[in-house]
Amino acid sequence: MELGKKIQSLRKKQGLSQEELAEKLSVTRQTVSKWELEQSSPELQYILQISEIFGVSTDYLLKDAADEPDIKTGISSSSLAEPSEKTAQENSNHSSFLRFLGTVLTLCGLTVVIAFIILSVVNPWETLNEYGHFKGLPGYLFGTGSTPYFIIGCISLISGVTIFGINAYRKK
Repeated sequence: MELGKKIQSLRKKQGLSQEELAEKLSVTRQTVSKWELEQSSPELQYILQISEIFGVSTDYLLKDAADEPDIKTGISSSSLAEPSEKTAQENSNHSSFLRFLGTVLTLCGLTVVIAFIILSVVNPWETLNEYGHFKGLPGYLFGTGSTPYFIIGCISLISGVTIFGINAYRKK
């Protein structure tokens, strides 16, 4: 079955008019009509929205050989044998976890870095070793032997910010 016919069939089984489906997709009724008459094809973003609205996989919509799903459950006979795509809920949970992880890593890293900066100001050290003479933060880190902890704090801070960035980029 062609994509347009599948959209029309799913829409009618759900009892939706072209106008109602168009509103859910933020397109015109004429656009839905053109898709169903196969005068044009929906863009990928609309195919994804259509699959969510009707509870079917994008495979069902796009592949000619895909079995027709049970609209109530959204499960086709072929999808019982194969793992299905991630649902919106799984993606949301994953996104929430990444946001939480990014927050924790960023706050821990920032706390460590700020604490060492404050300690180096409050308790200044000057360190002379085989690499040279160090004052301020480097002097404190080398003098107290806390350089590895500072590096871990910096890595945590950078990791947290990176996770935030990746998560924000994926949402776009």
